Amino acid sequence: MICKRRSNMRKAEKIIVLDKGEIKEIGSHDELLLMGGFYAKLHEMQFEKKKTAFVG
Repeated sequence: MICKRRSNMRKAEKIIVLDKGEIKEIGSHDELLLMGGFYAKLHEMQFEKKKTAFVG
């Protein structure tokens, strides 16, 4: 399954993060956040974008 919604990713047992066809990371949502790598950075960028969208 391919998903873009964070709520769906949290439910997944394993997430495979791809970048330009290359596997970057594999793990659960929580594991990937704890790694602080590619997935965590994307997650943080998305969260900050939504946070600033409501300011104003």
